[in-house]
Amino acid sequence: MKTVALALLTLLPACATAPAQTSVEADIAAKTVREDVFPQPEIRFPKDVVAYPQVEISNLDGFRPIRMDIYAPRDRSHSRPAILWVHGGGWSRGDARTSGAYADWPAVLASLAARGFVVASVDYRLSGEARFPAQIQDVKAAIRHLRLHSDALGVDASRVYLWGGSA
Repeated sequence: MKTVALALLTLLPACATAPAQTSVEADIAAKTVREDVFPQPEIRFPKDVVAYPQVEISNLDGFRPIRMDIYAPRDRSHSRPAILWVHGGGWSRGDARTSGAYADWPAVLASLAARGFVVASVDYRLSGEARFPAQIQDVKAAIRHLRLHSDALGVDASRVYLWGGSA
């Protein structure tokens, strides 16, 4: 620990003596920017399926952003039906990446995408975070997102199906 602290202290003078003409500038947008400036990389699965983790679909004042994982075939040359997974837990527990005794739930969702679907898994607000019907509103936001971005995702907007556990 002492060695790490000494190494850091030796770096500080170099940082502090930066040339005076060096400045840091930030671009100011005309409106609020919601696109993540540090986007998550796509995750590759077998059979040419890619996943986009933690896609923000809603951001309401006073709550954490609502996100979902999206699994899709890389080939987007034609539209496919979409399946939205709504995890179980009675609206009070659980998350988009687990289901029962499955050791790797994302791999299960990716296997559905390999069969010709676009699959999404939503992390809705739990009942300890927001009162019902907030959870239903989050699921509706996920459906809207899939339809709104249907061209980019390769989704047939008229065929969005729900699937889920006890919730």
